[in-house]
Amino acid sequence: MPHAHVIILIDFVFNNRAPKKLNSLFKKSNNVHRYGTRSISNQCFYIDSIRTESSRRSFIFTGTKIWNCLPVSLKTLNKSKFKRNIRTLLLQALENAN
Repeated sequence: MPHAHVIILIDFVFNNRAPKKLNSLFKKSNNVHRYGTRSISNQCFYIDSIRTESSRRSFIFTGTKIWNCLPVSLKTLNKSKFKRNIRTLLLQALENAN
């Protein structure tokens, strides 16, 4: 699954627009910690400890890592602006890689 699709699906999960089964696979940091942390203020997902390589390649781990790397300014955009900005960001990353 291309990264843009993963990021958009994770946005649906973060904003509780995904099916309940999918939402239940992810934990928001504010539901794990009872005190203020950077991950809470950055609207991140909590990452459980991973022991196997197959877990590192899973959708949950990959999607969480990608989402947590995004700036808060992107995470707070409405759906259409979010999609547009993600595509622009990924295209810029591809251009810089070349």
